[in-house]
Amino acid sequence: MFGVILYFVFASLSYYFVFDKAYLNHPKFLASQIRKEMALTMQSLPVMAVLTAPWFLAEVRGYSKLYLDPADYGWWYMIFQFPLFLVFTDCLIYWIHRGLHHPLVYKTLHKPHHKWIVPTPFASHAFHPLDGYSQVPEPPLPLLNPRSPSPILYPWSSSSYYFRSFHLLTGSPSHTTSFPSSSPSKNSPTCSSSSSSNSGQS
Repeated sequence: MFGVILYFVFASLSYYFVFDKAYLNHPKFLASQIRKEMALTMQSLPVMAVLTAPWFLAEVRGYSKLYLDPADYGWWYMIFQFPLFLVFTDCLIYWIHRGLHHPLVYKTLHKPHHKWIVPTPFASHAFHPLDGYSQVPEPPLPLLNPRSPSPILYPWSSSSYYFRSFHLLTGSPSHTTSFPSSSPSKNSPTCSSSSSSNSGQS
């Protein structure tokens, strides 16, 4: 329920205060698109929550390596966790996203999200639940190596907002179905917008 509230609050704020309403008249903006984005999100969020819950259950049962006292591993490691977390997750999400564009899984898992060629902020979680779950690699990290809650929660929340919203807040009509080739060309309209390190959340 908390995730649903966050979704509607921040998507609504982004829609009313940031999203360019001119895109609502774009020829590729679907009929009743916002309602459809919300509907798919409401179908996907519960499944993603169920799939993510075991990682947090393991943490509260004592199987994680979370710690609170910086003295346990030193201040250098406390500070180093911030860039380490961002670099690791950014790289991993990028390659996960590339994998989702593989012909064997694209049509089933990732194509539903590319239905929104002119996405609104309400499309931020409008995808197949396995697609959304696979692109959130952070939950297992505290079980793998020592982590302090602060270097996890702040970068996770900020990177999640940025990577899932950078192409949604503007409604840029470049959310196409193709994946950028290794050799961008003028015939590949998504290359310039998707080949950067931020392309992991297209």
